[in-house]
Amino acid sequence: MSTEPVVLDTATLESSLKQVKGVFACRVVMDAPGEIGEIHVVGAPDRKPKQIVRDIESLLFARFGLRVNYRKISLAQMQEDKAFAAMGSRPRLLAAGRATEGDAAVVQVRLADNGSVFEGVARHPKGDENVGRAACLATLDALNKMVGNSGRFTLDALEVMSVANREIVIVIVTFAFAAGEEHLIGTSFYRGDMVESAVRATLDSVNRRLSLIRSL
Repeated sequence: MSTEPVVLDTATLESSLKQVKGVFACRVVMDAPGEIGEIHVVGAPDRKPKQIVRDIESLLFARFGLRVNYRKISLAQMQEDKAFAAMGSRPRLLAAGRATEGDAAVVQVRLADNGSVFEGVARHPKGDENVGRAACLATLDALNKMVGNSGRFTLDALEVMSVANREIVIVIVTFAFAAGEEHLIGTSFYRGDMVESAVRATLDSVNRRLSLIRSL
């Protein structure tokens, strides 16, 4: 008697991967039914990234018979709060919004820090659903003006993931400076406004490092 092959959906895979120790959130991208193209994972700080990746590979093979090359698994590790001392003030979000200029939509962000105001701007085509990315870029534009010659922030990734039935915006940022670069991650609950949620996730990624960055 023949049986139909099981077609795995992303929700089933993501639910299983979240059971791996050290996986805070994840998103699976399928190339075709039963074929994983990419796995994006946010890992807790208390496990080594290689351990988490190996456990993901093992679970996928043992539970679903899937062999996934580790190169398809991208992992960003959350910062451990206790590793950072309280270091000075943090920028305050004054305003974040969208406007239209001709054929482009514009996201503007204003931040207050130590008595000064810094404004960032990013443009994206009308109808572009990825307004969150523009909000991140506008925030980083303001932050780059804030830190001056100390270095430069760039956006690596913006993801929206479901954790415990809540939508969470996750932002990964790189700060490049004279001695090298550092990868930072921030999160924010999605509360119906992607612009504000993306801005707050971006600020969360850099807040604990700003005072140290200013000293460079």
